[in-house]
Amino acid sequence: MPIDRLTHLALTSLVFEETGSPEDLDSRLLTTIKIGGTCFHLEAIAVDIDVNGAQCAADFTFEDMLRGLNVAFSPDGEFQTVHINEREYALFMSPFGR
Repeated sequence: MPIDRLTHLALTSLVFEETGSPEDLDSRLLTTIKIGGTCFHLEAIAVDIDVNGAQCAADFTFEDMLRGLNVAFSPDGEFQTVHINEREYALFMSPFGR
């Protein structure tokens, strides 16, 4: 898609809720956005690099989730990340409820 047809949404315009494990609350962030009348969860999973140089969830609680999403949507490599509050996150968006 040509870059001039993309809509930029600044991360600073979003208010995330910390929904990670009690030991690492900001390892998972969640917010809701609305596009064309449809609500979406925008989920941010904090990522690190493991000893083998591979991307992994910063909190092991979310490792299976991150791996499953990687197999489904990015089998050829790692997810691009965004920087939020001093951490790197992989972002995932999904529609929910009516």
